[in-house]
Amino acid sequence: MTDTKTQNWLLLNAVECWLYHFPKHQWVPQYIEMRDALQTLVNEEKELQEQEENRESKPTTNQRKRRESVTNV
Repeated sequence: MTDTKTQNWLLLNAVECWLYHFPKHQWVPQYIEMRDALQTLVNEEKELQEQEENRESKPTTNQRKRRESVTNV
């Protein structure tokens, strides 16, 4: 498995499994709150990772200017 999961993702998965197997348990409201909080964290982590990947793949304006100046010399 090449896709490494974060700790928050693993916790979210465990909470969702628990909710699936115990839908009528007295703790369901607390687990739903926990699931929602973890889902927010996982989404934020994913967005940050995508932003980092985009930054790494696209040269910045300064990098493009430096490359152009080097090639124009």
